[in-house]
Amino acid sequence: MGYTLTFTAGESSITVNRPRYGYECEIHMAIQTAQACDGSYGFWDNGSEYDYRLLSLSQFLFNTTQKTAIAEFFRNAAKGRAENVVMSLGNEPTGFYPFGPDYGDVGDFTVRVMERIQSGILYTPYKWFEENIVLQLVPNTTLPSYTFQQRIKQGKLKIGDIDGLRWVQFNPKTMYSLKLVKTRNGMPYTLDNGLSGDSWETGFELELNYSNAAAIVNYLTKIRDFDIDIITQNNYFSFGMDQLSSGTYSTKQLGTSYDSKEIILNIKHVGFNQFVLPLSFYMKEKIA
Repeated sequence: MGYTLTFTAGESSITVNRPRYGYECEIHMAIQTAQACDGSYGFWDNGSEYDYRLLSLSQFLFNTTQKTAIAEFFRNAAKGRAENVVMSLGNEPTGFYPFGPDYGDVGDFTVRVMERIQSGILYTPYKWFEENIVLQLVPNTTLPSYTFQQRIKQGKLKIGDIDGLRWVQFNPKTMYSLKLVKTRNGMPYTLDNGLSGDSWETGFELELNYSNAAAIVNYLTKIRDFDIDIITQNNYFSFGMDQLSSGTYSTKQLGTSYDSKEIILNIKHVGFNQFVLPLSFYMKEKIA
């Protein structure tokens, strides 16, 4: 398993340490959302060709030699300054998944530096330097080929086509279609728009081994704004007490976060064979 990576621009290249665990991949899906007054969502998918990915929260740790080399490389207009560069991981498994577990840990990625946040000299470890470098995977560039590993199941939760996921702590959000108003003297009145206007969402953090992390990210980026069935076991209460302890729920994904322009997945590599993916879903209906 390699512990370094190489940046190349033309005839120039530098080799540095890869980031420590805790780095994060942001997957920006070009899916627009709008929420109606009854809590339901509408979606418009501009297409996966408008998606992009970032390597974020990537804490690189450099000794003095590497820091000098990378500073010169990314400031030199004849090398990596304001240019696309190739980040090479090599041909052997590295355990480093810069742009998501579904894109693998080997091969060459064409990237552009979006931001560099640099520390001063550190005293622990002594005379080392830390950088948070944000790299964007350049769209429409060739990706390395990669073969998914056979999945090792961790539990009984099923999201869409991906079963065997570990139990999670669900954080349901219940929104009743009630509008409360108070008169000047504090007297409360309620406008009830009816049961049909009530809505439910849920959020949770999936803790995943590599095989399941790759599978769920690949699935969510392919299924996009289509319906996703979540199947839970007894005592999960995934959408709260109103929707009972278990069942099959037809949902729409809201990613880790979303706004009117995009849905974002943030998958974090926290340790050896350990990934964390926060997700949220809107419940269309309970179907079983």
